[in-house]
Amino acid sequence: MFYILFYLEVILLSINSSGELSKFLLREKTGMAQVLLYNIADREKLVKIKLTLLRLGVACREVAPEEFAHPLGWLLGREGYAPSAAEPETFIDEMLVMDGLQGPAFSAFLDGLRTASAQVTLKAVATEHNVDWSSAQLHRALLAEHQAMSRLKPRHPAKKRR
Repeated sequence: MFYILFYLEVILLSINSSGELSKFLLREKTGMAQVLLYNIADREKLVKIKLTLLRLGVACREVAPEEFAHPLGWLLGREGYAPSAAEPETFIDEMLVMDGLQGPAFSAFLDGLRTASAQVTLKAVATEHNVDWSSAQLHRALLAEHQAMSRLKPRHPAKKRR
């Protein structure tokens, strides 16, 4: 099984304009939907995520820790954004940032992750409010939100089975 996934990952590699192998499919300002992938260390899980995106025709990009200081807008290839000169603040949690996934494609992607057993806890959608943020800023916000939601407990007692 691992070998099959490895070969599928090789298929997902693209060649950039300088002829070097690139471990992501980069949106070339086409307006196409894309997903940024962070810290997906489990290669099998990474391949499952990439295959799910490939089936939907959605580009993806693995963001390296040294890029975590750059604005999301720049990482997503949006016009008007430049890389940051700031020292990157790194994190180790897995995270996904979705851009341009709407309606059925959004649902199909999340369903595909569930079906493939490739869940990622921290997920966000790129918005006009967060595209100026660095990956580290978004990670802090998502982590705080996740921790707050995890503390919430149902206020009603468990239903008894009949």
